[in-house]
Order: sequence, then C-alpha cells, then structure tokens
Amino acid sequence: MFGKHKWLTVLLVVVTVVTMLGACGAKPTPTAPPPYQAKPTPTPAPTPTPEPTKAPMKITVATDATWPPFEYVDEQTKEIVGFDIDLMKAIAAEAGFEVEFVNVAWDSLLAGMAAGQYDAACSAMTITEERKQQFDFSDPYYNAGQLIAVRTDETRINGPADLAGKVVGAQLGTTGAIEVEKIQGATLKNYDTVDLAFLDLINGQIDAVVADNPLVTGYVAKYAGKIKSVGKPFTDEFYGIAVRKNAPEILAAINKGLKAVMDKGIIAQLEQKWLAAPPAAEIPAPDPTKNSLVRYIEKVDDYTVKIYLNRPDVAFTQKLAFNAFSFLSPEVIKKFNGGGDLFKNPVGTGPFMLKEWVPDDHITLVANPNYWGGAPKLKNLVFRVVKEAPARLLELQAGTVDGLDNLAPDDFPTAQADPNLQVFARPPFNIGYLGINRAHEPFDKLEVRQAIAHAINKEAIVKALYPPTAQVATQFVPPPVFGHSPNLQDYPYDPAKAKELLAKAGYPNGFKTTLWVMPVSRGYYPTPAKVGEAIQADLKKVGIETEIVTYDWGVYLDKVAAGEADLFMLGWMADYADATNFLDVFFGKGADKSFGPTFPEIVEILDKGASTMDPAERQKIYDQANQLIHDLVPAVPVVHNSSGLVFSKAVKGVLPSPLSLEDFSTAEVAGKDTLIFARSGDSVGLDPADETDGESFMVCQQILQGLLGFKPGTVEVVPVLAEKYEVSADGLEWTFHLRKGVKFTDGTDFNADAVIFNFERWWDKANPYHVGHTGDFFYWGYFFGGFKGE
Repeated sequence: MFGKHKWLTVLLVVVTVVTMLGACGAKPTPTAPPPYQAKPTPTPAPTPTPEPTKAPMKITVATDATWPPFEYVDEQTKEIVGFDIDLMKAIAAEAGFEVEFVNVAWDSLLAGMAAGQYDAACSAMTITEERKQQFDFSDPYYNAGQLIAVRTDETRINGPADLAGKVVGAQLGTTGAIEVEKIQGATLKNYDTVDLAFLDLINGQIDAVVADNPLVTGYVAKYAGKIKSVGKPFTDEFYGIAVRKNAPEILAAINKGLKAVMDKGIIAQLEQKWLAAPPAAEIPAPDPTKNSLVRYIEKVDDYTVKIYLNRPDVAFTQKLAFNAFSFLSPEVIKKFNGGGDLFKNPVGTGPFMLKEWVPDDHITLVANPNYWGGAPKLKNLVFRVVKEAPARLLELQAGTVDGLDNLAPDDFPTAQADPNLQVFARPPFNIGYLGINRAHEPFDKLEVRQAIAHAINKEAIVKALYPPTAQVATQFVPPPVFGHSPNLQDYPYDPAKAKELLAKAGYPNGFKTTLWVMPVSRGYYPTPAKVGEAIQADLKKVGIETEIVTYDWGVYLDKVAAGEADLFMLGWMADYADATNFLDVFFGKGADKSFGPTFPEIVEILDKGASTMDPAERQKIYDQANQLIHDLVPAVPVVHNSSGLVFSKAVKGVLPSPLSLEDFSTAEVAGKDTLIFARSGDSVGLDPADETDGESFMVCQQILQGLLGFKPGTVEVVPVLAEKYEVSADGLEWTFHLRKGVKFTDGTDFNADAVIFNFERWWDKANPYHVGHTGDFFYWGYFFGGFKGE
C-alpha cells in the first residue's frame, strides 16, 4: 500500500524546514553551479552466453556381415554393405545421430548385445519373445516370412508338407533351420552361410532350401532358370533393430529415424536396390596377380560347363587330363562328408570298380558291366604288392603274376632273354633327385648346397645302379619333355671343390645331418636303398656325415611335404609332357615345404613361362628358369630313368604309358579272365584329388575319369567325359560339352552338376566337402597355383 506515496510526504517536510531556516538567517552567497557533466552513457545490456552446441549422439551398431543381401563385406572395397547397413545409415541421418558399424559373428553379437557391449544390432534379426528378454527392439521394419526354393524342374514340392522325406538346406541357427526341424519327416542340412545351401540346391545335392522371403526371391533372380520359389511365405517373421537394455534415448532416436524413413518411402527404395535383384555373383574379371589360375566355374546347362581363368595357361588341358582331376560320384562324397573312408570307397565312371582292398597285399577290381565305353575284356584286375624287384620277376616267371612294374636294372638281361616274357622300357619321363631343405641349417647357405652338388658322383651311380637306357640328370626337366635345356652345364663331380665351398660356408670339418631314403622302388629310383648308400658315401668323402632315415611310404611323403626332412631322396614321374609339370610343382606358387621357402625370382619366371603361348619364346624362358634353378641349388637332379614294364607273352592289349599310368581296359590274358599285376608298393588312397603317389593314381586310372585324358600309350590329350571343348581367343574361357548318358557305378548321373560339385570341392577350401584324408589337395595347388580366393 505504501509505495511511492510515503516517500513524497517525507520530501515535502524536508523542503518546508529548509525554507524556514533560510528565512531566519543572512542571505547566503550564491553557490556556483556545478560544472557540466555529460549524461552518462547507459551500460549496454550483457550479451547472453550462447548455449554450447550439443554433439550428435554416436551409437555402435553390431552386424554379422555374412548375410547378403542384408549385410556382407564387399570383396572389392572391404566395406560392410547391404540392405540393413543402408537402412541404419538412413535412420541415423533422419534422427541426427552418428553410427559406427562393427562386424561381429552371430553368436558373439547376441552375447555382446545381452551384455550391453554394443549400443544396437542391425542384422536381419527376428523379433522373438526370448530376445526381448535380453534386449529391447525398435518398431518392426520388415516382414520376411520363410519361403521354399527348389530347382526349376522340381514338381513334387509345393509347400511345407511336401518337404517330408526330403533333404532341406538352411543356414545354421536361423528361423529357416528352426522351421525345417518342425516339419515331420524332413531332413535338415545346416550350412554356415546360406549361399552354400543354394549352390548345393543348384547342383542337386539337396532337395530344397528354406530361407527368408527376400533371400529366396533374390537368389531366384540371381539364378534365373535354375531355381524357383514355391507357394507363399508360410511364417511371419518381423525384423527389428535390437537395442541394449536401459538405453531409452537410443531406442527413441532409432524409432524416430525409422518412422521418418518409412514415411518417406526409403524402405521401398532399399528393397528395390537390394532385394529385387541381390548382388549377383558376377563372373569376376581376370586378375593375373591371383595365385589361383581358376577364377570361376559355371554350369551353362545340364551338359555344358565353362571354366574361366585369371591368365592363359598353355598346359591347361594337359593338367585337366591328369588323373587327379577325375570325378567321384557326388553321392559317395556326401556319404563320407568329403573325408573319412572316402579314400577307400571310390565310385567313378571308369571301366573297373573296386571290389576289395587288403592293405599292403592286394587291391582287386572287377569289370564295370555298364561302362559307357564298352565292358572291358578282363573280369578281374588285381594289383599285388611285391616289394622286392627280384621277387617280382621270379613270380612273373613262375606264373603267379601276369605283369610287373619297375624291373630292377640288373634283371633287364634276364627278362629280355626269357622267351615267355615281353619287356617294355618306358621313355625317361621322370626325375630322381636329392632334395635339400634350405629352411634347415646349414642348408640355408648357398655354398653348402653347391658343395653337395659337387660331391655326388651321379655318373657312377647311374652306371652302377641303372639300366643302359637311364641318363644322368643335369636339370629337372627330362630330355623328351618340352622345356628341357640341352646346353645347360651341370656341376661336375669335384670333391675338392665341395670341401672348398664347405670351408667358405664356415664348415671346414663338415657337419652331421640326416638323409631320408624312400622305402619303395619307383621308376626313377628302382633300388632306392642302394642309391641312398651311394649318396651317403659320396657325402662322407667331403665331410658330411649322414644318418639314413626312412618311413612307410605314405608317412614319408607327408613328412617330406611338411618340411621335416633335411636331405631326402624323391622323384617325379610326368603327369603330362610339359616343363610346367616338373618346375611349377617344385618351385612355383603352389610348392609345398619340401625345399623350404620358394625363391620369388623362380616363381616369377615360371608364371611367365606358363602364360606364354609361343613355343620359341617359352623355350627361352625355360632356359632361364633351368639356369636359375641350377644356380640356386634347391635340389640336386640325379637321374632320368627308363623304367621297365614286363608282361607274360599271354598278355595283350596293354600299351606302356610314358606317364607310368597304364590303361588296362583293353588288356586281355589268353585263357584267363584275371590279370595280376605286381608292383613295389601299395596305394596310399583312392580319392585322387587328395593323392600324390603313382601307386594310387595307377588304380584310380582304372576306376575314375575326368573331362579329358591321355590317349593310351601316349601323352596326347583326348576328350573323355567331355565329348569336345573350345577355348576363347584370349585363352581365358574354356567350354566343355559333356558326354550324355554316362552314369557313375552307383547308378547316379554324370552331368554338369556332378562336374561343378567335384570342382567346387577341389577348388574351394571353404567347401564343406573339401576334406580328403590328408586335406592337402596337393595337385590342385600345384597345377593351378592356389585355391579359391587366393
């Protein structure tokens, strides 16, 4: 109530008192007015302090990038891409937050989300009650019910009930796998990634695939004409973005952005981009820098297959003709899951079938009565193990065997003089060598390897222990094979020079090591123990003391390939008549650890030689390669031997093979329906893609066949299961037209599906059937440089 009025009354009183006082006294002297003061400038109002800019929220989003087209790693850019990735980026842009993606395996993703390790997960994740207990979910963004895919010629399957009695593929741990398990009578086959399931479907290995609707739709578009979808989606499956518990601000931001994305029709745009036609496995462009010669394998139709290469290979058809690339029935491969006892149970398309295998004693084959080339004349073909060469000849003379392999050099005159025998000398398409593992000291020193080359008296060894047809080896490529360099000057036998080089390397008194000697006789080493003793004696003369080591044949091969040997005796019988077969195998990209690390300069020149088409230019390249191998001494070539093959006069129709792989389909024995063939060792296995030894390939030759082969008795490449083939002008695309009406001996069809199935097993280390009994798939790596993706 008082306000301003109280102050006015006080002011009037003060003025009255002052006036009265002034009236009572003298008139005061006027006071000078105060000096002029400018009116003060008002103090400006303070500028408000701006609120600090709030940094956008940043969330970490986990995704399992193995699920194309929803999320996967682009092979070109190495970035995570896909439907979900673009969706999450669009949500972030609409809601104003930043996102960082983390590629996490599915199990770890779920565990990490439950533990709050990630802010969110966008990975085609189905919203389930169980998951909602572990983390929160955004609003649903996609309904992807389960759909069934089958081959285009399938008429029996039209819905879930028709899957009873069928093998159905699905990705491990997905809704598809769960739903298949609910279908009574259906057999679920789990796959690590869904693309493998679709490949098996295309190749006839399973009857159907159950997967999310967009995946099935996408793969049907990708493999148009090969697979189709049937019926309608038979489940509802809503995808959502998972959010860690107790993070309402993150969940709200994601839902805000998701609503905007859906309102603007962005989901439809992403469907068109990613799901209408998912990223197809386009045929990759040639890349000569890849280790793998093969870049893609395509089924054109049921009886046409196309193989694409990264670079030309002048020996490609010769490599395919080798028995390592003959076909097993896909059904028998699946029966043994690509390994186990598969190597004891070969099922092929050849003239004979396996009946019995008694290890280290004999293998019995019987005629294939339904052989597409006409039933063989023999009813039975028996391969017997007779380890000692003299014993093999005695058995042949006694009539207990009908033929033998690897006649001992000392027995040539006896066999040639026997009127009841016929003796054949195979051409010297082989090399016997002393391997040196430079991964082991002191063989890492060049002078030590050169000393060993000078220390071995190769001429004396060949003269004493081989027939007159054998030749001292100066290099790895035999004289009859393209790529041999006739003018190469070898290291002379010179013990004094060897000692000088050892002293220069720091070993004036020599050293001790091991010498591994083969347990079986082969064409290049018909008497390996004697050759080993001769080499041991030569090395001792220069101060290198060696302890002889040996193992059973299969173990010996595995240990040498693994790089366990120091010095070792081994050899090579030609698989085909080209330098690539001798040099690439030992010193190229696919070489194993036998000799230690490869020499990059040798690898480079061998790649050049294999891709050069002009023979004259190729020879110049191989002259350089042979000289380089000579100078660096990864091994000492010892001998090219003309191995002996002997039959009784009653045997007709067998042509000696330059490759030591005789074809017995045309053989006959007068008065008998069985031919018994004696050899020095047993087969290691009969899964040819995972074998390395000649004894195994000799048996596989009778049971299994490939696209191409060698005309009996020659090295001429001829069509076998391919009726014909053609190659593009640049040498990069090979089309094979398959023989129709051929069946495996289990009654299943040979066709493009079978070819693709086998090739994928050989080529792709990730293939579930790439198992074998050693797992090396030696010849694929050697012949074709590397495996898929390498």
